[in-house]
Amino acid sequence: MSDKIKIKKMDLIAGLKDNKYEIKHVLFLNTGEVIVYAPGYGEKEFNKEVEEKIENNETIEIDGISSKEAYKIRESFVEEEVQDDNVKKALSIVLNGKKPFSNFKRALKKWPELRQKWFDYENKRFEEKAREWLDLKDIEAELI
Repeated sequence: MSDKIKIKKMDLIAGLKDNKYEIKHVLFLNTGEVIVYAPGYGEKEFNKEVEEKIENNETIEIDGISSKEAYKIRESFVEEEVQDDNVKKALSIVLNGKKPFSNFKRALKKWPELRQKWFDYENKRFEEKAREWLDLKDIEAELI
């Protein structure tokens, strides 16, 4: 049995949160390192070095979760964690309006304690998503 690779939890979570098609998050299976780069954009020399490193190592791309899934996390937060009915209604309206992600973030600024609760909730949910992703990809790893 091989040793588990060590992966920085926040690096894996960053990859799962990022669903921009032009940015790639690549996990190196031998080291647990996650490299972020933008093929076709940015520093050409850096991208070339990263692509060569990818070619010479066993890697897997970390796909970001869908916006639908990210929306459901916010929806669950409002349903499960928000106690005040007026705040719950206000956040539900924001989520069902235009630009729900940026407006949700902006709306939470009105309630600093709830905003912190959201960040804690989001981190917990994404840690669960990270473990699910590792299981799905059959990767034995320790998140550090």
